[in-house]
Amino acid sequence: GTEAVQHGLPTGHRYWYGVPVASELPFDRGGLGSQGLSSSAQDMTGYLSLYLNSGRHGATTLVSPAGAAELQRAGVPTGLDGVSYAMGWDVARSHATTTISHDGSGFDSHANVLLIPDRGWGVVVMENGENSPDEFFGSRRMTGIANGVAGMLIGEDPSTTSSSRSLRVVYGVVLGILAIQVAGMVRSVRTIRTWQTVPSRRPTGALRIAVRVGLPLLVSWTWALLVLVGLPQVIRAPLPAVLMGLPDLGYPLVASAVLAFGWGLARAVWAI
Repeated sequence: GTEAVQHGLPTGHRYWYGVPVASELPFDRGGLGSQGLSSSAQDMTGYLSLYLNSGRHGATTLVSPAGAAELQRAGVPTGLDGVSYAMGWDVARSHATTTISHDGSGFDSHANVLLIPDRGWGVVVMENGENSPDEFFGSRRMTGIANGVAGMLIGEDPSTTSSSRSLRVVYGVVLGILAIQVAGMVRSVRTIRTWQTVPSRRPTGALRIAVRVGLPLLVSWTWALLVLVGLPQVIRAPLPAVLMGLPDLGYPLVASAVLAFGWGLARAVWAI
């Protein structure tokens, strides 16, 4: 990491509600088996030329033509419509031809490559900040950029892809949930204090007590479990990774879950 910075590696960024903020995350040496390499646009074009020139880079053969073809051969379906997996590549039909692509991301740096072997073209997109988490929306901004450039090369009008509206909706939902929680806490404090000062207002009977005391606890703990246990399962990443990769969504969600768990229990005990 230090040597790459000395050679001009740009600072990585994470987004906080649409604003890119320079990241101070340490270099992930543990991920070098699958990610984390520092490269340049020139290096990447040299790498892609291997696939577009039957394993040759310039006059040097690094992979046999048969080996280069095998790396790009569609092997098994991915489960996505029309997309198969080769050796490290997604093979699909796009722009009326076969495209081969792959993308990858760290917490504050991202890259996407796309090949059109029939035309001999390759596209490389590298970013030091990305504000369209694919865990939620299925497609990163850089993927849209690469597809748009590929379309322009073929002569199509580039499609516009933006997740900013979707992000605003998600931000609004998360912050709205926090606001509802705070409002609910204020209301609960007033209600329970009324029960204390006006005994006739207290709920009686098993059903009313269950509804007024047990149901809020059930709702609070269900939400806490959905965030703390369910969310990592859905996006296939542990909570620390969510906090590092999506801080503007991760921290409010975890805060909401912890608040729901703690206040739900405190409210029930106080009410009883």
